[in-house]
Amino acid sequence: MGRLQLQRLREEAEKLAEGKDWRGRIVKVVPGKGSVPEVRLPICRECGEELCQGLCKDYLYMNYTRLPVETHSGVPQTVFLLADHRQEFPLTLSALPLLIVGGKQWHFNATSRVAPSVATLSSSFLFHLPEGDIGVWVAMQFDDVSVRFLLPVESRHPFSHSHGTLGNDSRLRMGEPFAVVSEGAGLGGLAERIKGDLPVGEPVYNILLFHARGHSCAYTFYTLKDHPDTHVIMWRSKQDDTELGFHCRENEVELLKAALKQSLLFSWQAPFEIAYVPAYLIAAMQEVARHKTGCYLSETKCFVFSYKSPQDDEPLRCRAGLCVRRLGRAGVRRMLERSKFDQHRPLDATVRLAQGVASAGIYECLDAKFEEVIDPENVPVGADDETPLAWIGTMFYGGLAMLMTEEEHRGRGLGSLLTQVAAKMQAAQGYAPHVYVEIDNAVSSAMFSKLRGWRMTQRVSWMHPPFVQPADAPDT
Repeated sequence: MGRLQLQRLREEAEKLAEGKDWRGRIVKVVPGKGSVPEVRLPICRECGEELCQGLCKDYLYMNYTRLPVETHSGVPQTVFLLADHRQEFPLTLSALPLLIVGGKQWHFNATSRVAPSVATLSSSFLFHLPEGDIGVWVAMQFDDVSVRFLLPVESRHPFSHSHGTLGNDSRLRMGEPFAVVSEGAGLGGLAERIKGDLPVGEPVYNILLFHARGHSCAYTFYTLKDHPDTHVIMWRSKQDDTELGFHCRENEVELLKAALKQSLLFSWQAPFEIAYVPAYLIAAMQEVARHKTGCYLSETKCFVFSYKSPQDDEPLRCRAGLCVRRLGRAGVRRMLERSKFDQHRPLDATVRLAQGVASAGIYECLDAKFEEVIDPENVPVGADDETPLAWIGTMFYGGLAMLMTEEEHRGRGLGSLLTQVAAKMQAAQGYAPHVYVEIDNAVSSAMFSKLRGWRMTQRVSWMHPPFVQPADAPDT
């Protein structure tokens, strides 16, 4: 292949990556010494086919494989690589990776070791990886560009696989341990089942009810196919698969861990965050991360403060010149703009949650001549064009969040008042009010420690990349 022809292939491949025709089904790999490209295999939920041409328009990203790549060339080379680490190795070498160069698909197999005119499978051999897995070292030659990579293979869960197609035996049906929970009553029943797990189960209990009652549709929920009556639950964001969470009782940790090692429902190589992992689950999550990636996850540690209304609770009062309202559209927009973690949340969905479940803002109100008693169960919605002085909202992952007071109004107790109002709003609807406070946020921890009805109930971690090498493993 000539230099000009190679250049055209690169340009075509780069154009393919920038366009949206492939709907993110492939990841651009730019080999370079020490580079670690990411590879994913799309499986269509409807037909079970890899590389379905979009007829079903419902893709499930099964897996990323982390591949260390070493190249030997003075010419930059862009390739697209799709690989699946659940091949039928070590039984055969019948389904080596599918390579896409310039939009063309090339299969590598043990019979024809040469893909037509583009690449040569120059060598491959099996060797053992930690924990009993099997790996395949593959080297491919693109004219003057040599690409070598490691293809890990989980031999303990083999699947029949040949030439990039699964036929009618969809991998999702064959080996996926999780099953989707039906919307509506199914979610409400699941919430009722885990109610006895509070306070540990507060987050998933709340978000199940948010969805069952129609206040949110952000997540998909799963239980175990073979153990449907346990309290093992997984949820993940529908939009981009970057947010997920798990719940189980302490005696079910091994069940959840085994299911996650087997599952291909989401990628452990893509950007993601596991929300509010309780202390008894952290070691299991790190073990699964090590199993999937060879590394550990970073942690952001938080205290959880939970609310229970005191029996001798006093009425909440708002001073003259101010009023408490549920957040209107402008208030929600302001809350998101000032948020540390949730600026990316969609405005309309956040408004729906804030007004349907719980939110509170303090607004200037010249007509309020006297101090007023607040009824948390009957707080009106603020005007859509008015911005509050202080605010708090309900977040998609279950807790109260984004508490903030404008700087010029701090020190007046507005944040404490709003927190109590919002907590009572949630409690009146049958939710479990709680908040997350980063461990190093001494000011917020002190505030919640003093507020009536609040107590610190547990420590949790948000777990996420960047990955930590085993030598630098966190103390779990």
